[in-house]
Amino acid sequence: MNLPSFESALVTFQDQLYSGWLTTKHRNDVEKFSNGINSGKAHAPWKDEAWEIEQRREDEEGRRKRDDRPNLAKMHQLDIIRSSDILNYRRHFPEQGVFIEKDLLVEGRWTQGLSVITPGGQESGLPLGMLMSNPVPPPGTPLQQMHIQSPEELEQAILDIDGRIPRENRRKVDSWKRFSLWRLLPELQSAGDSWDMGFGTMGVRGPREKRGTLFYLRGAF
Repeated sequence: MNLPSFESALVTFQDQLYSGWLTTKHRNDVEKFSNGINSGKAHAPWKDEAWEIEQRREDEEGRRKRDDRPNLAKMHQLDIIRSSDILNYRRHFPEQGVFIEKDLLVEGRWTQGLSVITPGGQESGLPLGMLMSNPVPPPGTPLQQMHIQSPEELEQAILDIDGRIPRENRRKVDSWKRFSLWRLLPELQSAGDSWDMGFGTMGVRGPREKRGTLFYLRGAF
């Protein structure tokens, strides 16, 4: 038989014999496995065992990836979130016909999370004095300071402060997507409070620009 394809297959088979099946390591592996089978000490993994091993490996990889993602404290450490940033929370509850929005001023890092200040009750926006680069709480203004570790914890705290949506009616959502970050314009970050007289033309969060949701910012680093 003089077929090129057959000759090529023979050459490949000879190469495999020489480089693999006839090597000392392969013969030792075969002998070790055969002895294990004959003695009852070795067997091919059961289907359920193989699935459990693979599932544990996938769970460990998923947990490792989640642990590697920045949390709020790490995002502040990496300068993704800065002191003087404003976190804007927005969520619509169609079943109750309620739309909730609230701004939170980032004071700084706190242990494993952030320290933030937010208006009390159902008030959504921060007062003028809190929008400056060196915030000054106005007298008599109800503000609340919170120490939080995650967006999920922060969302629950906001809804508790607002008081319109009972806990049993709060459908679980991705809280990272409910918060957007607003930062002072670069040219104003070093200007102190000299810009505050004209802030009214800049919007309800002062001269800040939207940088994206926490979900987006977390994934970008």
